[in-house]
Amino acid sequence: MKKNKLIIVASSIIGLLVLLLIVLWLLSIFNHKYYTYEEVEAKMVSATEKFYKNNPDILPVNDGKTILPYNTLVENKFIEPLNEILKDGDTCSAEVNVIKNDNNYSYIPKLTCSDKYSTIELAQHILNNNEVVSEGSGLYSDGKGGYYFRGKVNNNYITLGSFQGSNNKSDIPLLWQIISITSDNRIKIRALHYAQKVSYDTRYNETKNINVGYNDFEMSILKEKLKEIENDESFLTNDQKSKLVKSKLCINKRSSSDTSRDGSTECAILSEDEYLFGLMYPYEFIRASIDNNCKNMYDLSCQNFNILSGDGFGSFWTITSNPSNDYEAYACDGYTFFPSYANRERALYLTSYVNPYALFKSGEGTRDNPYVIK
Repeated sequence: MKKNKLIIVASSIIGLLVLLLIVLWLLSIFNHKYYTYEEVEAKMVSATEKFYKNNPDILPVNDGKTILPYNTLVENKFIEPLNEILKDGDTCSAEVNVIKNDNNYSYIPKLTCSDKYSTIELAQHILNNNEVVSEGSGLYSDGKGGYYFRGKVNNNYITLGSFQGSNNKSDIPLLWQIISITSDNRIKIRALHYAQKVSYDTRYNETKNINVGYNDFEMSILKEKLKEIENDESFLTNDQKSKLVKSKLCINKRSSSDTSRDGSTECAILSEDEYLFGLMYPYEFIRASIDNNCKNMYDLSCQNFNILSGDGFGSFWTITSNPSNDYEAYACDGYTFFPSYANRERALYLTSYVNPYALFKSGEGTRDNPYVIK
């Protein structure tokens, strides 16, 4: 009798344990935490940061892109397999683009889930959502695999960084205009705010017998200022600057009567070094106007139907100099260009290139709803 009771009790306990295991299994199924695609991308970045923090000796040493396989993060237990964190994880593939730019590293996730979701670069998003046109305002092909905006378009704005408003108000998002997209998907942008004014150069000029400076960029104060801004975190943080890439600058001089608009004049000579920040070139301003009367940089018609013209700029420097003498460089007031003694202080509206692998996060590209990079 006692034996039968023991059997019944043991069976009951086993049955309860089995039932409990079944309940826990069902709870694990129905209460399993799945993430959104965007949350998984964020987890990939966080996992990559931890992976390289634990393995600093395998960080890429050369500038450019290196691919970190998702499985490497899984095998090192920095992230779970995709099918454990995404409902449709079995249909997905993932990797992380590791971008080295000087001493800055960017970790850019790439997630593809069949036809339901795919991480997309900002450059590709812009090209997907803008028809290439041959007249009127819009996106134009440069005939060399690149593209540029012309006319009065309203969807070429991006936000990156911030600046302090008047009366010490809270920071205001820093707007940039998209000027063009290169054949390798670098997006050239121009900042619409930068308070500092500088001289192009202030050296004593033997020709003028006064300190009007020289218009040779490689020997200029402007060159040193652009290098200085690269290390200035009050303008952009290191994390924000990691979303940009360096390039050589076009430093050839341009005649006021030059009608070229493809960069062949300005870019005939390139800077010795690469820079994170540059300034707008005359050909870009001329090219952006769809007014047929806009022929050279002095034509006032160039301000018409032009995304790069407008009020509120004041006068600002370009890198381009006047070949007629050794002391004048070109400035612009938002409407037209004019030669200026190099020692004059003028504003800097910086240009730069967005990393070609930078990802689209949100926005429609308008002033009120600009593009945002992940």
